Amino acid sequence: MNSASVSSAGSKGDGLMICKHCGSENKPNATMCVQCGRPLDVTDDPRHTVKVLGKKTDMTTIYAIFGFLCAGTAIFFFPPVFGGIGIWCGVMVKKQNIKLGMTIFMLSVVFLIIGMIAGMMDGIGI
Repeated sequence: MNSASVSSAGSKGDGLMICKHCGSENKPNATMCVQCGRPLDVTDDPRHTVKVLGKKTDMTTIYAIFGFLCAGTAIFFFPPVFGGIGIWCGVMVKKQNIKLGMTIFMLSVVFLIIGMIAGMMDGIGI
């Protein structure tokens, strides 16, 4: 492979993902390289980015921020709804960053439980 090869996973005009390790072409929705078996970095794929305040941001960042906000909100308002959304965001983030995704997931579960207990205590007058 020459020095002009693709240095990071990206997509070609036809939607194929290019492996940053071996340079082989993969299907558009592939997560692992068919040639070397290494994970494909989908954060460089324009289909996984969104423009926020004029800057390109990958969806994992959006899910992480939204997950933390929903987890914190679950303590005070509608714990099943906001806790559930936080859990879902944690699962989405976990696909790209296991540690961060599990943190969001666990915070959402804990805050959902705390919010439910606080709501029950408030409901019975404790």
